[in-house]
Amino acid sequence: MPPKKTKPTPAKPARRERRVYTDEELEQAAEAYWTPERSAAYEAAQDDDDAMPELTKDLDAMRPQTERLVVALIRTYAADYKGVALGVWPPFDPGMPVTDTIVLGRGWVVQVSYDPNDPTLLVAVEATSAKISDDVSLEIVCDEYEDEGFDSFVKTFPLTPKDRTRLFGYLKRNYGRAPEAVEGEDEDGDDQPEPDTIVPLRRPS
Repeated sequence: MPPKKTKPTPAKPARRERRVYTDEELEQAAEAYWTPERSAAYEAAQDDDDAMPELTKDLDAMRPQTERLVVALIRTYAADYKGVALGVWPPFDPGMPVTDTIVLGRGWVVQVSYDPNDPTLLVAVEATSAKISDDVSLEIVCDEYEDEGFDSFVKTFPLTPKDRTRLFGYLKRNYGRAPEAVEGEDEDGDDQPEPDTIVPLRRPS
């Protein structure tokens, strides 16, 4: 029986070290990392729906924002939680975000996306399932956080209080439902008690 295809193991820079890369530096890093062999493996995995991403439960391997989301989420979904598929940096396409995928179970994931030029800058969080349509998925866009003075990299929780309520409310309402019963976000959202556990701030090493 042939081994299952796996997606390339992500490079390790910029997980806990804050650094901004110019477009030129990003392109150079991508050219160096994406060898023909890695590129071929990536493209094959993209075309293969059965390709299994490599999952980790090692919090130290995760970007700070992803780690803090995981710690909060597994308080509710620990029984189903599978792990995190770490986004590859530099990305295959330098213009695309770097996305960590938190696999909750029952087909549900929370995708945590970062700016490729600053892999510590959170740009979006999406809760979704392969079994539901995009119009009922929840997408939280974080591109105004900096303008609001909210630095997700150093906060004990990476979403604003409003967006935190949106995420937990959406999952509370829909997790475990049949796909046809999933409800998109309503204007008022759905309240969810704040998790008791506060993830300690860990300075990047």
